[in-house]
Amino acid sequence: MTEQELEQLARRRAGAKLGFYIHVLIFVLVMAGLTLLNYLTSPKPWSLAPFLGWGFGLAMHCFSVFGRGRLDTSRDRLGRAELEQLKRRG
Repeated sequence: MTEQELEQLARRRAGAKLGFYIHVLIFVLVMAGLTLLNYLTSPKPWSLAPFLGWGFGLAMHCFSVFGRGRLDTSRDRLGRAELEQLKRRG
């Protein structure tokens, strides 16, 4: 990979991580508000449903950001190996 491609990849990964951290912050703030509202208004734990639903989405977001890094690394490694093989063939 060229220096420019590596820089673009690094920026894309950093942006994805920042987006995930913002998602976590919003999740925590909203869930705290919903839990407080639930505690003040109802004896039934209705705030558990949005917590589980959004929590699943947050888990998928986490996997897409941090799980993908390993896949990108493998793909990059395979791409470099293919490039080297093509260069050797001339």
